[in-house]
Amino acid sequence: MKKIAILLSTLVCSFVSAEQTLIHFTDLKNEDIAHFSSMCKEMEHTIILFDKGTKVPLDFFIKSDFFNLGETTPVYLEILQPFYLKASPFEGFLFSRDLKTFEPFEKFFTGNFSVTSKEIGGQIGFTLGGDVLKR
Repeated sequence: MKKIAILLSTLVCSFVSAEQTLIHFTDLKNEDIAHFSSMCKEMEHTIILFDKGTKVPLDFFIKSDFFNLGETTPVYLEILQPFYLKASPFEGFLFSRDLKTFEPFEKFFTGNFSVTSKEIGGQIGFTLGGDVLKR
């Protein structure tokens, strides 16, 4: 029975993935993201457009035995240049500017990450940041 379910799932994924589908990020729902990030073979032909001016809300949390970052007010990642994202079951998430050449994050972007201290609200705090540039 399990083999039949796997075979049916494979057939459905193969049938659904016959054509490319372009979806604008702002049109996605939470379940679309969950399905996309699971990298089912059918999603190999789904491409998400992050258009210039799109604002992506980000929320952060950290839970540990030593410290906790509680709920934060969302910050927004503003897209300055359009790009496309697709999930490959074999290569992970791939990025493109032209819908022709797709590359993994480390080949598409370059940059660095930093942590600096500064005074925030009268006490020492930290700024986390980075430079992420097109390679």
